[in-house]
Amino acid sequence: RYFATCTSPLNTRERFERYLQSVAEAGATVISVPDTSGLLTSDQARALIRMTRATVHRGIEVAGHFHNDYGNALGNALAVTTGEVQARVDEIHTSIGGIGARNGITDLYELVANLEDNYGLPTGVRRAGLKPLYDGYKAIMRDRYTSRECLAPQVAVEQAGTHQAQQLRDPGGYIPPLKLKHDITAIQFAASSIMSRHVMDEVMGAYHLDEAAITAITNLIAERSVFRSRTISPPEVQDIIEAVTGVRVPSETVGRILYSGREQVYIHINVRPQYPAREIIDELYTWPEVIRTDEVYGDIDIVVLAATRDHQGKYTVDKIRDRFKDAILHTNTLTIE
Repeated sequence: RYFATCTSPLNTRERFERYLQSVAEAGATVISVPDTSGLLTSDQARALIRMTRATVHRGIEVAGHFHNDYGNALGNALAVTTGEVQARVDEIHTSIGGIGARNGITDLYELVANLEDNYGLPTGVRRAGLKPLYDGYKAIMRDRYTSRECLAPQVAVEQAGTHQAQQLRDPGGYIPPLKLKHDITAIQFAASSIMSRHVMDEVMGAYHLDEAAITAITNLIAERSVFRSRTISPPEVQDIIEAVTGVRVPSETVGRILYSGREQVYIHINVRPQYPAREIIDELYTWPEVIRTDEVYGDIDIVVLAATRDHQGKYTVDKIRDRFKDAILHTNTLTIE
């Protein structure tokens, strides 16, 4: 608040300077100067660090800590890590996904990717490990990515047909090359009303369908997308393909290319009579991607509410089938709209 526009008369820079001197005299080796209200602009953040450096002797390191109440955390972190030497910090505080009080602090990935890709500054962070780190955190916390997070699954999804066709010709057409190298395992495509027919060419490449069949599949996907007002899920695409061609394309093939568009599913499981359903339920409950499991009585035995995929990208229903193949008679997946 000593550098912000909206501040108290008591929050003078002279008072801030006295605090810095007291901390330095007490023997501090690092002084962290936080904008815990998230009030500062980039110019004010630089002024904060510049004054701190001018006040304390050179042997003391300076750390920056910026909150995101006004959406300025990343900009302020970049301002004090890339600008003039006297306004730079030795250490910057970040967190996974920017978690922190209120609207959080600077996000680790956003800062690292900007410094390395856009400023050419090495950070010492093992970039290839960030996506697994974030996915693992989300799985452990049973948290969802939001549409604004830079490592969310949808950032690797092309929606528009013209973009999809371009990506199939040249994966670097729209996505920056260093993001393709470090952050994105594979580009996926949304099955919607504006999907390119070239996407279905890619899905059905091994089946050598003629143009009429590809067009028919693409048109049916578009019609269902308009009717449902949403992206069509891979299982629905499998059903459409089977209706047109009689071929049941493996879920791995469809899921590798098409984005699910849904984050959660209900999975209905029928269990062999001699197999105790409770054993399946107890194990599934330990899986991070499983939200809830219930034993029910009627036409099905177990109902599972789960994320569509685990943090490694594998379909949850396929994991269940593989793990309990000797116990399961049948599964049915219902996409949550």
